[in-house]
Amino acid sequence: MKRLLFIAGLLAAISACGAQAADITVLSSTGLTSTLDQLKDSYEARSGDRLLLTYDTVGQLKKRIDDGATFDLCILTAPMIDDLVKTGKVTGPRIELARSGIGVAIRKGAPKPDISTEAAFKQTLLSARSVAYTATGSSGSYFAGLIDRMGIGDAVRAKAHIIQSGPAAELVARGEADLAVQQISELLPVADAELVGPLPAPLQFTTLFSAGVSAGSQHAARAKALADFLTSPEAIAVIRAKGMDPSP
Repeated sequence: MKRLLFIAGLLAAISACGAQAADITVLSSTGLTSTLDQLKDSYEARSGDRLLLTYDTVGQLKKRIDDGATFDLCILTAPMIDDLVKTGKVTGPRIELARSGIGVAIRKGAPKPDISTEAAFKQTLLSARSVAYTATGSSGSYFAGLIDRMGIGDAVRAKAHIIQSGPAAELVARGEADLAVQQISELLPVADAELVGPLPAPLQFTTLFSAGVSAGSQHAARAKALADFLTSPEAIAVIRAKGMDPSP
């Protein structure tokens, strides 16, 4: 019943925005790719709006916005949304959507390495022939610093496949790397790759993804309605299925 009331209220809010449908431009972290792709058709059918989705690492999207890119809704890390609020590019407060941890993936069917403890994870990284991760984005930036703190940065980088953006697990699926380290939500959708598990608890890093409505949006109310939909029971079920936790 609560779900039905929520959806009914949401649709009423969308209708109040105006009868004519709109194109809603969304700039989103790649961490939410599979979530938004699954929810897109449902939301468009209910709202009448069309979602124009662009995915990239949070660093690249933040740069685009700082450089003047136009959009209606952006989904980035919480600190980046807060920064955009301070600079007047996004209206506050931020809308919290999901929390995502970092995991490790291997090629489907390959023996699963031990990553249960910090020591085991360190040895697994050193034993791997190659490790794939991204040069930008929250997981890539964190992992680059993590291997340095573990004292194995030079050894891992010497055999790493570092990509600018996109699913790092695609490299393990193609046999180009033994391990991929990235947001769990980005590892799970890759065919022929298999999740080993999350990083051991002492090393784990959780990213809070949040949404913000552009201060210059011509469809601000519709963009806010979309953000609210992403906190609905339907969206929460998908967020969980994609390896993340809803927030709060």
